[in-house]
Amino acid sequence: MQDSDLPRSAGQNLLEVPPVGMTSCRHGAAFWALIALVLLPLFGPAISSFALGISATLERDVVGLGDVVQLNVQVDGGGNELPEIPDVPGLQIQRVSTSRQIQFVNGQQSALLQLGYAVGTQKTGTYRIGPITVKISGRTYATEALGLRVVAANDPAAARKDGLDKAAFIQLVLPKPEVYVGETFVAEVHLYAIGGSVEQAPQIGADGFTVGKMQNLRAEPNIRTNDRVYSRVRFLLPMTAARAGDLEVSANNCVLNLQVSRRQGFTDAFDEMFGGREMRRLSLVTDPVKLKVLPLPTAGQPAGFNGAVGDFQLALSASPTNLQAGDPITLHLLISGRGNFDSVAIPEQPAWRAFRTYPPTSNFEPQDGFGFSGLKKFEQVLTPESSDITELPPFLFSFFNPSRRAYQTLRSAVTPLHVTPGANTPNVPDPANTAAGAAPSKPELAPLKAHLGPVAAATPATWLGEPWFLTLNLLPPLAWISARSWRKLRDRHAADSAARRKDRLLRQVASGLASLEKLSLAADAEGFHASLFRVLQDAVAARTGQPHASITEGILDTALAAHGLAPETVAALHALFRACNQARYARQATPGDLNALRLQAVEATRALQAPPAEVR
Repeated sequence: MQDSDLPRSAGQNLLEVPPVGMTSCRHGAAFWALIALVLLPLFGPAISSFALGISATLERDVVGLGDVVQLNVQVDGGGNELPEIPDVPGLQIQRVSTSRQIQFVNGQQSALLQLGYAVGTQKTGTYRIGPITVKISGRTYATEALGLRVVAANDPAAARKDGLDKAAFIQLVLPKPEVYVGETFVAEVHLYAIGGSVEQAPQIGADGFTVGKMQNLRAEPNIRTNDRVYSRVRFLLPMTAARAGDLEVSANNCVLNLQVSRRQGFTDAFDEMFGGREMRRLSLVTDPVKLKVLPLPTAGQPAGFNGAVGDFQLALSASPTNLQAGDPITLHLLISGRGNFDSVAIPEQPAWRAFRTYPPTSNFEPQDGFGFSGLKKFEQVLTPESSDITELPPFLFSFFNPSRRAYQTLRSAVTPLHVTPGANTPNVPDPANTAAGAAPSKPELAPLKAHLGPVAAATPATWLGEPWFLTLNLLPPLAWISARSWRKLRDRHAADSAARRKDRLLRQVASGLASLEKLSLAADAEGFHASLFRVLQDAVAARTGQPHASITEGILDTALAAHGLAPETVAALHALFRACNQARYARQATPGDLNALRLQAVEATRALQAPPAEVR
């Protein structure tokens, strides 16, 4: 078994497991296939008839909370009828695999349908699943109810007896045992697995913390621990403590699909020939880790502290420094370092009372993937209100440094200013000159006129009849008419583009359905499922108007909710998308299996193309 590197995004195949025996046992598989073909006619009469019915088994009857257990259902003698599994409160049951086998022996046909379901656990307790029923040729067959006991995750009774509990596990790693409120840190979740693919990245349970976007690094192969060799993936999660107290952090709901052998004791060749491999879904959790969150100390807290936590540096520049009273000064403040930049803001500056201040603007430039290190730029505008101002007092910025467990205050240098009286600066008389009896050089107010002068009749403005004035009055309505016409042309063009796009998608759907028939006859399973996936994307995009590349199974319910589709049509689309996603895990499909999927695709696309009133 070889380990491969993980891609960057969760949900994609992170740990791939190549089929066992695909290279070394290729010739052995061909040999056993030849033996089977020789012996089949001898034992044909013994298997020429099969009993009709349904059976179900649970992988385990005791499971830990949060784990996923496999439910296997087998239908003998049926066609395409799927069994009905009743809902069980407290459990989440979802079909994950489907396998059909059709045989012709002595002119008689027998069918075998094997289905795998993942049963997720939501709370502890004892449950009964079933009876599970299926209709075959008008008659209903049922299984006995299956019992399942869900216990605590760390209960010894939940330990697996097939060794899969050692095939993968996760660990939660915190940088230190205690942090302060507002302090930022990076938590790590380490996934150890011997193979498989990650269906869902680990989820963090952290009440009392602000959690950022998770990132994952490339796989590290050949990590030896627990006497085994694993591939390790590190998931990084930025976190910020929001409240004080003894809080708990845990990692859970990490879903891993692992391919294992279904028949114990059979060789790899038999597994490959007779479909002896199946997918097992593991749900991985960790025990809660306690983290002590300390409140910020009140002793020694500066008056200008406004909640910044981290380790920062300060730089300030101002321009112009030679100006008139009332003219603006632009300050450029740079606060750099590492910490919680969301809490970094310009505090009140009591020393700037002689200046009129305006709301600042800010811009943050991160220097790491989490935004914990970077540079925050502020631009602040001030105006001196008097020509007596000779300097800009220093800027003060206080923060709490968790590494030093103390408050720090940064102080900028004093900026010299040369402020002269402005044109609108009031001329205040000198009190000393007034007391000595000196007359002011200029009167403060001009004397009032005694006579107003001759009265003249008002003449109307001559520009009212000018052509340029009339032209100016016509410009607003002409501009409005032009804008409205342009808007209508744009809407018409958009409608025509949408119609042309829909016609193109429908032509692609018709062409793709025709190619599915050829691929099913040629038993080209890989090409068939790839073409089927494109057909489904085109059909859903034509119905909803969404981009072709954004159509996946995960958005079917939201994308089709407002388009009047019947629930059975949505369920059929879910089944077709799952068949495409699971094609690479299944054995080589027969032409009959592919043709059945093709017919389902034809019905589903026909329902998608029908108007909402015709959908049944």
